[in-house]
Amino acid sequence: MKLICFEEEAFREMLNKLVRLSEHAARLRKRHAEKGVDEWIDSQDVCLLLDVSLRTLQTYRETGILGYSQISHKTYYRQKDVMQLLHSNMINTKEYGNECKNEG
Repeated sequence: MKLICFEEEAFREMLNKLVRLSEHAARLRKRHAEKGVDEWIDSQDVCLLLDVSLRTLQTYRETGILGYSQISHKTYYRQKDVMQLLHSNMINTKEYGNECKNEG
């Protein structure tokens, strides 16, 4: 392993630049959130969120269950659409009573 030494002034300058970069990124994230710009996630993340296979996700696309955008061979989904799909298929446990009663 190599050891790289910096002069203190160069180190502090680099540290200040990193702090400014971090602050700039935070401002951009805030502006992004304020504009209501959609967050996009890829197929792998959607599969993990929904606990489905890539083939099932493809069926969701083909049947119009879930909208998407495709750039080259990469497919993206709006995070709010994925969450809406989850909420629209939510089953309220009160509708079915308490089926998990202790039968002992």
